[in-house]
Amino acid sequence: MTTVISQVEDHQSPGFLIVWVMSIVATHGGFDWLLIRRDMKMVYIYILSIIIGVLMMDLFIAPMIIFFIGASCYHFGRDFEYLSLDPNYMLFGVMLVTGTVLAPPGSETPFHITGGDKPGLWIWFNTLESLGMEELAMSKITEICMVIWVFTIVFLFATMKPKLVTLCLVMILATSTMTLPFIGLAYMGLVHIPIAIRSVELTHGSFPVTVWLLISILGSRRDVVSLYTDHQALRFGIPIVTVHVITNFLWEKRWI
Repeated sequence: MTTVISQVEDHQSPGFLIVWVMSIVATHGGFDWLLIRRDMKMVYIYILSIIIGVLMMDLFIAPMIIFFIGASCYHFGRDFEYLSLDPNYMLFGVMLVTGTVLAPPGSETPFHITGGDKPGLWIWFNTLESLGMEELAMSKITEICMVIWVFTIVFLFATMKPKLVTLCLVMILATSTMTLPFIGLAYMGLVHIPIAIRSVELTHGSFPVTVWLLISILGSRRDVVSLYTDHQALRFGIPIVTVHVITNFLWEKRWI
């Protein structure tokens, strides 16, 4: 969700709570080392995959972004499947990611985080442009996201499942009234991170969770905002997040 809060600018002071949420989001990927540390070959593959991902960002930026978006849809969709125990709910991960294109500007809603919040589409374009994408490619990717968003809604209504349709309407309301930074921070802080913490605690106990929490608190005293705004950080961050998603997929399948 790097693009979700890329609009927070360096000169602004978003406050401790928001910076802390940014810190826990940035550091929760460290749990990956619990999954791969028993096999040094996996550690080398993990690091090599990040290096390859960074090179891909330079050589094949558009395919890399599309793959990142698809991986994000799956990754966050797993949250809904986990909460509902129904594989159909995974489609809400698609709605969550693609629906952020339609998020409104902060000046028109009571849910703004900073005075400079922009519409979701503007943040998407600004982020993709900062990564070096051409305007035509940016336009095509955002159009694809909006088309997928519409077809996902149609499919969900076609299931005729009341709970699915209700959650669908809630998701539409959320993405159409809340700013993109707020959606990202609220979802990560209230849904995704708690699920990740619970999964780690069940498997590895409370000690790694405690260490992660302390690191997150210490990290919030640093310049965490730059991780989400600096262009070079984005170029490294997207491959790292993508490898994080793949690692979790392999762990879920018990392949590592």
